[in-house]
Amino acid sequence: LENTDDMENAEYWLRMAADEGNSLSAYLIYKSYRDRKFDETPSDKMKYLRMAADAKFGYAEYEYAKYLRDKSPEDAKEYLRRAAEHGSFQAEYAYGKMLFEQGKKEEARAYFDKCAREDAWTEARVGLLYYYEYQDYEIGKELLKDSAEQGYAPAKEALKAIEQGINAQIVIGVCDLLYYA
Repeated sequence: LENTDDMENAEYWLRMAADEGNSLSAYLIYKSYRDRKFDETPSDKMKYLRMAADAKFGYAEYEYAKYLRDKSPEDAKEYLRRAAEHGSFQAEYAYGKMLFEQGKKEEARAYFDKCAREDAWTEARVGLLYYYEYQDYEIGKELLKDSAEQGYAPAKEALKAIEQGINAQIVIGVCDLLYYA
């Protein structure tokens, strides 16, 4: 959007659609507040996030789960589960990690299988989990290779480390520090 009038026009139409029940529009309003594209009215920001989350929009449920993490951990877990069930790959990964840490490794694996399809970062993390935690070396390396082919440099370094007998989890952690610096 090139000018203030365009932004106000977009905000108007998004609000209209959200108030009519469009969950994507409600989420986009929340996101615009979050990213400071709209002048923030704190009550509106959370109103539209809740509107989208209550309409079962997965990415909104994930954002709401993060918001609730310290305020109400049990509610946060429920929203995280819902977000994972509604297709938020970030929530699928986070919920899978939570299950994994609770010792529910096979249940977690189902969430890892779903989220690995979305982006190179997640695919690399799931690849490392499969390689080291599940000891499913073939799938772990396959996921890391696919992530590397997408241009994710830390996955390339992780594969080199595995071939050299070095713990790739440490290598990818160091690479991430440099990659995101």
